[in-house]
Amino acid sequence: MARNTRSAAAAGELRPVPELDTDVDVDLVSELADEIERRTVAVRLDPETNLIGALMAMPAGEVAEVLEVLGDDDIERPLARTILIVIRKLVASGRTPDPVAVVAAIRNPDHRGAGGETTVVTEVPNRFETIAKFVADCYTTGIGVDVWGTAYQVVDDAYRRAFGMAGLRLTQMADYPADTEDIEQVAAAAVLEWRGYWHRLRAIKARYAHTPAPAPEDVEAEADDHGEHRDEPAPEDDH
Repeated sequence: MARNTRSAAAAGELRPVPELDTDVDVDLVSELADEIERRTVAVRLDPETNLIGALMAMPAGEVAEVLEVLGDDDIERPLARTILIVIRKLVASGRTPDPVAVVAAIRNPDHRGAGGETTVVTEVPNRFETIAKFVADCYTTGIGVDVWGTAYQVVDDAYRRAFGMAGLRLTQMADYPADTEDIEQVAAAAVLEWRGYWHRLRAIKARYAHTPAPAPEDVEAEADDHGEHRDEPAPEDDH
């Protein structure tokens, strides 16, 4: 009897739950949906994200061909660069860099396989969950991407950044003022770096266009042939 009395008293202390403002809830959900859509579009339009995803969907042999003309510093975003480093190490060890292998390498960087072999070792600058989600996003958006065309865009963007960085450094050195010989050395190093980008872009463009890039000796031989034709005297007219 006492228990029923306490229950009734407790029931009498209950307060009605206030009604939710449905208009506010709808606006909040709409804003969240818009934000998710904006981020999704940004990821899909990012060439670095698309390239990383495309590499994870390719066999190791084909990925190795792309990595020959793609440097780690070509990737501007630190998280995407980290994934590229993991992919490069997986391919170097003869493994296909699919998302499962990439995430496993990040989760257990010092883990040893059943045969005692050491798996890929890498430093993770961010939380594992963040990287795992990024890997999944890259793989989803990278399916069906033209890998060579996207690689060209990534390297071309890096080429442009190299111009900007070198120009900024040279300007700062000139304003300091630094010794002119030091400025010349920095400028010469920048030119060598730009030439490297230029040659890699030509190689990628040749693959993108599905035509082999001419070897330097072939270009020289062709030029010599044209020169020989120009030097040959014109045939005399018998008449």
